[in-house]
Amino acid sequence: MSDVQHSVLWGHDHPQLGVVATEEISPWVAIALSRGKYPKGYPHLDPNEDAVAAATDGRTTLLAVADGHSGHDAATAAIQTIVDSASSLLAGVGPNPQRLLLNVLEEVARAIGSTRAANSGERARSRTALSIALLAPDLVTAVGFGDTRVVLVGRSGATFLGSPAPFLGSETELTDVTVADSPVTPGDTVLAASDGLLDFLGPDGLGWLAEMADGAGAGGLARAAVEAAFEGAAGDNIAVAVGSVGVETSSQGE
Repeated sequence: MSDVQHSVLWGHDHPQLGVVATEEISPWVAIALSRGKYPKGYPHLDPNEDAVAAATDGRTTLLAVADGHSGHDAATAAIQTIVDSASSLLAGVGPNPQRLLLNVLEEVARAIGSTRAANSGERARSRTALSIALLAPDLVTAVGFGDTRVVLVGRSGATFLGSPAPFLGSETELTDVTVADSPVTPGDTVLAASDGLLDFLGPDGLGWLAEMADGAGAGGLARAAVEAAFEGAAGDNIAVAVGSVGVETSSQGE
């Protein structure tokens, strides 16, 4: 297996309005993060409570987006746990990726519990929206909580993958969590995105993503998506992780 490469962007490192931070792992994997163009119109503890990460071994890609509530603490704990688990997740992808995701979610819930126990006041109630996608050369598997979503962009357009569960905290029951999957082919793109992106792309947002994904490259699509949300007067934090199935990726290791 190739060495795992990963990138992560933390909201607490990017509190400036109107600024887009991007990191590109390869032409097929990238992440972007912003506080948004305008201040939030609802109560919050931190200017930017989102976090985003991606990892790849050159064949399989892991995407994760978290949108914290009552502070960035739960989102930070969730993404850090996923980053720490990236190598084992990518190495273990096989006939049962659903079980892999459920296992890491149990670790995430424990990490959030530890973070909440170490805090006081409102931060002791911190929870997070969270979406994770595992993108293999022929299958994408995803799970979501709260109002983050996973979007599959293919030849027939863009569609949401799965339905989100309640927001994730240490008390969240994981027994009824639904893990969704879908076949993918070379040229398909998967995005994990926070509501700061999806809410401000407008009613034609999924169609726009499908058009942009054709030839934009992962890094170009990630940045363009955030900038499009800016044009929609984004008044919320924005995080997006992009992974595409490239011809080289789909044939590697065969």
